[in-house]
Amino acid sequence: MRNDSVTIAKGLGILLMVIGHVGAWSFANTWVSMFHMAVFFFFAGYCMKEKYLVDFKSFSMRRIQGIYLPFIKWNLIFMLLHNVFAHMGFYEPTDLYAGMDYVLKTKRFCTQMADCEQLLGGFWFLKSLFFASFFGYAAIRFVPRYWREALLLVVTFVFAYFKLAIPYVSVGKTELMAALVFVIGYDYKQSNLRFELKYPVIILLAVLAVTLGAFFWPSAIFSFTWQFTALYLISAVLGVMGVFAISCLLDAKTSGWFRKLALYIGDNTLAILIWHFLIFKLVTVLFVMLHVMPSSALVEFPVPHEFPALCSIAYIVIGAAVPLLISKIGFLKK
Repeated sequence: MRNDSVTIAKGLGILLMVIGHVGAWSFANTWVSMFHMAVFFFFAGYCMKEKYLVDFKSFSMRRIQGIYLPFIKWNLIFMLLHNVFAHMGFYEPTDLYAGMDYVLKTKRFCTQMADCEQLLGGFWFLKSLFFASFFGYAAIRFVPRYWREALLLVVTFVFAYFKLAIPYVSVGKTELMAALVFVIGYDYKQSNLRFELKYPVIILLAVLAVTLGAFFWPSAIFSFTWQFTALYLISAVLGVMGVFAISCLLDAKTSGWFRKLALYIGDNTLAILIWHFLIFKLVTVLFVMLHVMPSSALVEFPVPHEFPALCSIAYIVIGAAVPLLISKIGFLKK
């Protein structure tokens, strides 16, 4: 059964991702990075159906079809267009692929989910979600409740402390932390907790926890250090709960075009993930043509390192809106 609050929460998460990639405001970027990608891992676990615990084949096929194949498909498309983008000035002029480059990169895409095209920089998330889903599934299926989170936290700490990673696929602390958040999302759904009367309190706690984290243990799910493993988890999960509380309020209080837009964004997060870096480049082209930025800014990723503050609004709005329009006209099919 569809849960509109979850869909809206995913939409909020993807908008926060776009804001984070623009990175115009240093502290705001750090603040958002504390929890915004955890939103997706949490709701991946939250939405996992119990029937999959006795049907691993169906669970696996959904992950392959929904995560692995889109990862391969879009990396191959952007790889084939790489030299075109380079000639357009999106990459350094010397950053061109030759025949063997295509072979090696295709191999890494397919066997390691690695070496993403730079214009698909957010696709690290798909790799982490893919592996985290399987780690989380194993913990949910084989480890008793109330123990699996503790076990994953310890394993994540060990991987972070010793800087460990699974060979060849380079899967480590990020995927384990993501799996831990995945499991928390699943167990939260199973607990049937309801906080309707406490949404303002939850939002306030989330803001406080994330703000403290941004000041004293600034981290992201891919960059936390072993010393702050547990503290990062607390900030991230409380941040997610704050997003969920806001989405529940929006679900209950909004209607009309605003509600439809919120749901549409949540239903098309993949479109924004795929296209927003490329759209950023096109916005930069516009600013170069308007002489707001030098032409050298075009090769900087994901946006120019320095630009007028008002330009950030254009990057955020256009970077989110155009992928939604692309999805609307049917260029991107799920």
